[in-house]
Amino acid sequence: GNRLRGGPQMIRLSLDGKRM
Repeated sequence: GNRLRGGPQMIRLSLDGKRM
């Protein structure tokens, strides 16, 4: 997980991927 490096946008993408 690169949430610290990506920022809010990266976190959002991660959540979307986990949802699917």
